[in-house]
Amino acid sequence: MRAAISLAGVLDLALGEREGIGTGAVVGFLGGTSAEHPERYAAADPAARIVPDARVRIVHGDTDDVVPISQAHAYVAEATAAGQDARLDAVAGDHDVVIDPADPSFAMTLAALEELTVPHPPVG
Repeated sequence: MRAAISLAGVLDLALGEREGIGTGAVVGFLGGTSAEHPERYAAADPAARIVPDARVRIVHGDTDDVVPISQAHAYVAEATAAGQDARLDAVAGDHDVVIDPADPSFAMTLAALEELTVPHPPVG
C-alpha cells in the first residue's frame, strides 16, 4: 500500500520556487534553484511525480499565509485527473494548526493517518 499525508505542504515545487513560498523555503530545502539543481526538483516535486496507485490526503489550513491552500487544490485536481485517490481536508486555521495537537484541527490530521493505515483493496 502506498500512501502519503501532506501537512500544509508545498506540492508544486516549481511554483513554490517562483512564488518564493515560505520566504524561499523551496530553494533552501533543495539547496538551490531549479536552474542550479533541476534533477533535485524533478525527483522531489509531488506535482511532477503523481503516483496513480497511491492514496494521498492533504490537511491544510484555510487561512495559511505561508503555503497557499491553492497548492493543495491544484495538486488534488491534477492527481485525481491522473487517477490518484487524492483528497484535500481543509481545516480552520493557519499554517501550523495541522501539527498542533492542542488545536481542534489536529483531529483531521489524525483521521487522515487512521484512514490511510486501513488496508485499501487494489483498484481494477
